[in-house]
Formats: sequence, C-alpha cells, structure tokens
Amino acid sequence: MQAERDFWSIYVIPDIPPPVDGLPPTSEALGIVFPGSGDDEVKPLYRSELLQSYLNLKDQIAALQKEKEHCEQILKQDLGDDVTGECGGYRIEWKPQSRQTFNFQKFNNDHPEMDFRLYLKESTFRRFSIRSEKK
Repeated sequence: MQAERDFWSIYVIPDIPPPVDGLPPTSEALGIVFPGSGDDEVKPLYRSELLQSYLNLKDQIAALQKEKEHCEQILKQDLGDDVTGECGGYRIEWKPQSRQTFNFQKFNNDHPEMDFRLYLKESTFRRFSIRSEKK
C-alpha cells in the first residue's frame, strides 16, 4: 500500500507524469495521453545517443530473431514428421493445427447488397517508425 501512496503523492497530486519504464502498459498509456492531434511540423529531438542505442538494439534483436529461427528450424528438421521430442529435460512439440478465418472479400463479392460498415470495428493508434533521411 505504501507504493500506491507514494505514487499518488509523487505523481498524481502534483500532476507529474511517471517515468517511462519500457513495459507494454506504459506504451499503451502514451498512445492514450498523446493521441497525435498536433500539427505535422517536424519537432527537433535532441536524443542522438538514445536514437543510436535504439537502432543498435533493433539490429541486435533482428540478429537474435534470425538465430532463434535457425535453432527452431534445426529442431523441426530433427523432429521431421514426429509431433513430440525430448531434449535436456524439455518437451518439444510441433503439432499440426488448423484455423478458420472469415474471407470478408469473398463474402462481400458474393453479397454486394449488404452494408458491412455496421459490423466494422475501427481502432485508432499511432504507428512508431524511424527511417533514415535521404540527403
């Protein structure tokens, strides 16, 4: 309970945003607090070191994802047509699964008289991206 009281007195009462922590709820909160209704002018940010760190981490994550995928491919190759394997106290499963999805485009083509806009759910979000400026 003390943590809640501290949070309330440090951040809520003086209306100071809490520091970002890298957790998904914080990203969600940032999207709500800053919905992107500002102008389209380019705002200068003075975070070169942070940006470089972000880009380096992004590259490392991509390399690790590729390495992880490679390991997974080897394990799948070892399993072959088998569904389950064991290794070092772990059970590895590669089970066939199926999923059904609704083909909206085909249904819409087959039933053009129906207005599907009543059934569409729109979500609004801000897409974050970084790209190199072409000079």
